[in-house]
Amino acid sequence: MSIPTQLKNVMVIGAGQMGSGIAQVFACHAFSTTLTDLNEAQLDLAKKGIEKSIAKLASKERITEQMAGDGKSNLSFSADIEESCKKADLIIEAIVENEAIKIALFQKLDKLAKPGCVFASNTSSIPIARLAASTSRPQNFIGM
Repeated sequence: MSIPTQLKNVMVIGAGQMGSGIAQVFACHAFSTTLTDLNEAQLDLAKKGIEKSIAKLASKERITEQMAGDGKSNLSFSADIEESCKKADLIIEAIVENEAIKIALFQKLDKLAKPGCVFASNTSSIPIARLAASTSRPQNFIGM
C-alpha cells in the first residue's frame, strides 16, 4: 500500500454539517485543512458555523486556546475541488448519500489526486468496497 509517510494536508469535500465538523476537528488538531463545496453560499455558512463552534468550545474550555487558534489558522475554504485536491494527503468525502454521485466524485479525484493520497468516505450506508473499487487505489480507501 502506498500512503503518505506523514499526513499534513487534509481536504474535506462537502460543507454541510458532517463535512464542516470533520474539517473543524482536523484544523483544530493542527492539520492544514481545506473545506470544499461547489456551493459558495454553503461554504460561507460553514465558515460562520465553524467560527461560532470554535468560539463556543473555547469559551467552555472544551478545547484549548491553542486548538482554537489552530482551527482558525489551519482552515481554508474553496469551491475549486480540482485545485484543492492536488496537495491533499487525505481526501474525505462528506457529500450527499447517493452512490452514483459518490462514485463519480471518486473517479474524478482518482485522476487528480497525487499518488499515495488516501481517500475516505463518510458514507453511512454504501459499502466502502464498492466505492473503493471505482478507483485505481482501493488499497488507499477507508470508511469513516
